[in-house]
Amino acid sequence: MTENTYSGPKQPFTIQLRRLSAFRSQIAFRDPRARSLRPSLVSQEGPKGPEFLVRGNFILRDEYVVAKDQGIHFCDITGDRNRIHVEGDVVPGAMTMSKTLLPVEVLMPDLELVDMNVKFTDLAVYGERTLSLFYFRYVAESELEVEISTYQTQRLVAKTILDMRLRVRDHSAEHMDEGRVNRAQLNAVKGYFRALEVDDMSYFQKNGHPDYTYPLSYVVSLPSGAMVKEMNGQGGSLNMLKFEFSGQRRPISGERGPRVRLERARARSSFNRITTEIVEGPTLYCRGSAIVNPKAKLR
Repeated sequence: MTENTYSGPKQPFTIQLRRLSAFRSQIAFRDPRARSLRPSLVSQEGPKGPEFLVRGNFILRDEYVVAKDQGIHFCDITGDRNRIHVEGDVVPGAMTMSKTLLPVEVLMPDLELVDMNVKFTDLAVYGERTLSLFYFRYVAESELEVEISTYQTQRLVAKTILDMRLRVRDHSAEHMDEGRVNRAQLNAVKGYFRALEVDDMSYFQKNGHPDYTYPLSYVVSLPSGAMVKEMNGQGGSLNMLKFEFSGQRRPISGERGPRVRLERARARSSFNRITTEIVEGPTLYCRGSAIVNPKAKLR
C-alpha cells in the first residue's frame, strides 16, 4: 500500500454494521489506531442500529469460497458463456471484481465510486479459499483511496484500486416509484445478488425507501459477457480493467437493461484492448477499457 501523506482534516462517514448479516462471507475490520487516543473506527448506535463512525484509515478483511454452481449462475446472469468458467474451473474475473466492489457499495453507501482499476495477476479457481484485504486511506478531506489485494492460497490473483469520495447528495434523490420498475431487470439484479450470496435487500433498502438503481458492481460486470460475444464465444481471460464513472445512477426502468457499447481496435492473437461504455440514450454512466488475453485455457 502506498504511504499515507495526507494529514489534514477528514470528513467522517459511517459503516452500517447491521448490513454485515447480508453476507455469507467472513468480513472483519481492523483499526491500526484502535489503542490510540483517536481511533479511526468508533462504535456507536446509529438511527438504524450499530455502526462504525469512520474518521481515519482502516482495513477490511473479506474471506469467501466461490462454488462452481455460483460461477455458472453468475455467467448466466451477466451473459458470459466463456467455456473456461462453465466447463472449466476458472472463476469469472467479473465475479472477483464484483466480490471486491459489493461490500463497499452495501456497507458504505455514503461513499461514491469515481474510478476503479483492476489488474488480474493469476487465475482464481472454484472451491478455493479466497481472501481480499481492503486498505482504506484518506487522500483528501472527503476523498479516499481503497487498495485491495485478493489472494487464493497465498497467490495474488487480483489487485484493485478504487478512488472514492463522500456523496454530495442525499439518497432520496434516487427514489423511484415502484410502478416504473422493470421487473425482468429487477429479477436479473436479484439473481446477481444470489450468485454472490448477498441479500439483495441490503442494497435496495436505503433510508426507509427502496433504491431501485443498478449496483455499480452489477453494471461493471456486464462488459465481460459482451466481450465474449464479440470474440465469438471465447473471451479468454481478463488481464486489466479500468472504469471511470459519471456519478449518475442508472434506474432499473425502461424496456431493457444497461446497454454495453464495445469498440475493439483490431483482432489480435495476443492481448486485445477493448473500449467499453455503459450508456442509455444520451446518458453515459461509465466508460472504461479492458485488456483481454484470448489464449486462456480451461483449468
